[in-house]
Amino acid sequence: MVLNDIEPCTVFYVHTHGDIGVFTSDSDELSGIVEYISPQDVLPVRQNAVGTGFPPFNTGLPPVNLVLMDACLTGTDNSFSVFLWPYYNAYDTNWCENQAVVGWNELIFIDRSQDRAEAFWGALSQGQTAHQAIDQMVRQNYYPGRVPGEPRDHASVWGDYYTRLSGAYTGSDAYAPHFWW
Repeated sequence: MVLNDIEPCTVFYVHTHGDIGVFTSDSDELSGIVEYISPQDVLPVRQNAVGTGFPPFNTGLPPVNLVLMDACLTGTDNSFSVFLWPYYNAYDTNWCENQAVVGWNELIFIDRSQDRAEAFWGALSQGQTAHQAIDQMVRQNYYPGRVPGEPRDHASVWGDYYTRLSGAYTGSDAYAPHFWW
């Protein structure tokens, strides 16, 4: 069911158990076996969704703009960058312009998940970039004043560091001047 739900997404959020290169989708109701999703499962789903050609001239749905994998160790490597296929568009062949996958590099606290989600999505709704949003999210994963090291030590952005969900994309942390939008 999760793979079917991934196909039409331009933003994908999952809060579950994870490890390097895998997250859990479900525990089978009949057998009790935990079902895993790997990058090899995601890639054909996204290829089918986008179709042929490079966005915005592709034959299918828009590519994924942002993924938040709120699961342990899912940001440790870039294996889930497959969500961002085809990795560039017809206007700019830079890697994943305005597309990002965010995940954790460590084990996370389950009791802080609502605070993390509110901080991350709230920062994005205010026009902040993906890497600015993870700074907020990491601070909410720890109790006040208890964040060891830098936020980037705890969570990663794979793809475009400056991905936005609100406001005009600028390719930087700077806000675009407001003209007609």
